[in-house]
Amino acid sequence: MSKKTLVDLDPWLAPHKGIIKSREAYVSSTLERVLDGKSPADFALGFRHFGLHRLNMAA
Repeated sequence: MSKKTLVDLDPWLAPHKGIIKSREAYVSSTLERVLDGKSPADFALGFRHFGLHRLNMAA
């Protein structure tokens, strides 16, 4: 069974099929570039490395 597209689910979007496909391709390529082979869950843990950290420094 093939995966249904947005246009398959909503025929009113048929006139905009080309734009929808190009936006889906853009989102997919951006996700590939940003995730760099990681899962979205692993990417979300990036705050551990890049986030703000408290330091216990005596003043």
